[in-house]
Amino acid sequence: MSDDHVPKPSRLRRLSDDTPWLQKRLSLLDTWLTSKEIEPFDATVMAEWLRRQSKTFTLGNEPSNPPLPTMADMTDLWVEPGMAEILKSQADGPWEVYFAQAQGAKSFHSSGASLEDLHRSAADMSDEIESREVGAANPQHQTYRYDVAISCAGADRSFVQKVVQILQRSGIRTYYDDNESNHVDMLGRDLSAEIVKIYESEAASCVVFLSQAYAAGRWTQAELRAVMKRATASPGYVKPIRLDDTDFQDIPKSLVFLDARPGRPLSDPTYLAEILLRALRKQSGANNIVGLAGSEADIEQIHQYFETVLPSMLRRYKEKAAAISATLQYSITAPMNEDWLVTLGPPDPNVTKLNLLENSDVRVSPRHMRIQITAREMIKMLTKGFDAREALIAGNVQLTGDTSLLKEIGAFFQNPQ
Repeated sequence: MSDDHVPKPSRLRRLSDDTPWLQKRLSLLDTWLTSKEIEPFDATVMAEWLRRQSKTFTLGNEPSNPPLPTMADMTDLWVEPGMAEILKSQADGPWEVYFAQAQGAKSFHSSGASLEDLHRSAADMSDEIESREVGAANPQHQTYRYDVAISCAGADRSFVQKVVQILQRSGIRTYYDDNESNHVDMLGRDLSAEIVKIYESEAASCVVFLSQAYAAGRWTQAELRAVMKRATASPGYVKPIRLDDTDFQDIPKSLVFLDARPGRPLSDPTYLAEILLRALRKQSGANNIVGLAGSEADIEQIHQYFETVLPSMLRRYKEKAAAISATLQYSITAPMNEDWLVTLGPPDPNVTKLNLLENSDVRVSPRHMRIQITAREMIKMLTKGFDAREALIAGNVQLTGDTSLLKEIGAFFQNPQ
């Protein structure tokens, strides 16, 4: 939004109906206009707001220092019919640029109000909202006994179990050797031979959770040999997930890993399960993932918000943004399938489009909140058309993490000064 190359007017026009109180302070308004800390569109809105306020002052009771409007005051003025022409009358400038900047500020403020609405609705509905998965998956090709086979070390089961439960509740036929049904299927069979058979020929995909414990295990090494034998003949079969920094010589360096090491976004088992569901459905040709896509214009507006508007506002209010010390993640559902991480912490608050592979150095804060949301609901969040309760009930928005951050970050977005 802020651009030092955009020309700025040097002074506001003096209007015939300016009050005597305001006439004595017009030079202050000019400093607003030329300030590097205040955008030209903000300065003109502030001036118009102050012009109106000055007409309400009674003689002898005028304030010595001009009051300042809140972000809400300025946003209300921007949406007032005819305001564009009023502001054009007050200063020269590239108004098409200023109006684009103003739209960004409005979407920033509106998203803050939406976050607070989400906080209130989530608290009110805590007993009503049942956990929802991403949606039922189409089964893989029926020649396979399992849609996916899971290979992991016993030491990692507390994490893996959470991922597996979501896959199973989403309709994915999963081989996981901690499942009671799988134990029953193995009765009377040669366990080692059956496991090799499953990984080599009976599963459409395999997810391997790689860790130090996995590298040290005799059974897991046998599973990995079977998995890699199948992978050489079936590209895309194995989906490796890195849980720590342990190196595996048997796995080609060129193979793409998902990074679930501690502190990474995918260390959240719910989020990791969602990413795996996307991959499994894509592989099976399923296209019924829950999500209201929105138009191309909607998608462009979302990109503009995360790529331009939000980073600019965070730079502008850097100190206050850094003081929050948290991360807010937006997971935009299919067909966008994009994740944006808003880092509100020192040294530089920023917005990152997440790369979920192992070469990403992005970290999430211990104070972390994730919003899974459809593109259409995201647009509503940016344009004051958002109904949090309705979105939560419909499953178009799902929340994971520290919901108190919704209120804290929402308040900052609405009034960042």
